[in-house]
Amino acid sequence: MSESEHRAPPPTAARVRTLAAAVGVELDEARAAVLAPQADQHLALLRAIDALDPNAAEPAAQFRLDQPSRTE
Repeated sequence: MSESEHRAPPPTAARVRTLAAAVGVELDEARAAVLAPQADQHLALLRAIDALDPNAAEPAAQFRLDQPSRTE
């Protein structure tokens, strides 16, 4: 499935207001309308993460349960 087939429609001002309300922020319609195109740009960046193959990425850190060895 290509990105264009999977892509959600751009967020509307009403959707931005709903998302803001979910985290306790109250927006009026005018401010939500200004933020909607910006939200679309940020959501596009998040969608780009979905396209990455996690098996091909190098881990940023390794967590080990064994005792670290000293090299002194």
